[in-house]
Amino acid sequence: MRGVLVLLLASCNISSSGTGSTGKGCTVDDSCGGGEVCARTGDCYPPSQIRSIQVTWTLDGLPATAETCGGSQDLEIDFHGRDGDSLGFAPVPWVAGKFSIDKFPVSFTSVRLGSNRGHFASGELDAVTGEAALDLSF
Repeated sequence: MRGVLVLLLASCNISSSGTGSTGKGCTVDDSCGGGEVCARTGDCYPPSQIRSIQVTWTLDGLPATAETCGGSQDLEIDFHGRDGDSLGFAPVPWVAGKFSIDKFPVSFTSVRLGSNRGHFASGELDAVTGEAALDLSF
């Protein structure tokens, strides 16, 4: 898949495609300076360019649970930006039913969720709420 994949659950580290206002590779807000905020991409941005996002998903319209997911594998989630930036995370557990990021650049506008079995869903992050609801079909 496109973008940088991060073994989020194992390492809790987040990497990005290296875009942003400074590309400093920050890990905390204090490393940004000038009142900027360290986004989860590792880049510094003005606070007005950061928001929280949440992606939720269902499976054929049913909530993501151990029963509806069955033997399904973990997912991969990719975010895409207006400037061609991309950022991905894996593995994302099927049964979680949601994926949230607290400090994410507003320049990322769309999301794609997929499995290694070829099932994908994509959508736009709401410009106001930062939310997206996806339905994976089987």
